[in-house]
Amino acid sequence: MGQFRSGACHAGRYESSIVLAERQDLVREDIRKGLPPNPASIGKAIRAGVTSFEEADGKRAYFGWPADATSREGRESVEALGAILADAVSLALAPAGSA
Repeated sequence: MGQFRSGACHAGRYESSIVLAERQDLVREDIRKGLPPNPASIGKAIRAGVTSFEEADGKRAYFGWPADATSREGRESVEALGAILADAVSLALAPAGSA
């Protein structure tokens, strides 16, 4: 969650973990593992009107810590997000007054 609070979250640990869990074949491990942390905040950059990753200090189009990603963390995130979605859909489809 720290990545989201800091804004250093595009293609970082969280998103990379999910891709590792779901489509590991799309991840170039040799590159991912060698990426240095990029603590720049894409969120702050967007609010400041920046229009490109490079201008936001994301020359390689990632923010955060992709080298720290794990498929286990990704699986846990996907399961948690799935449960949140299932709850939201159930609540939205529930008959009026049954909640």
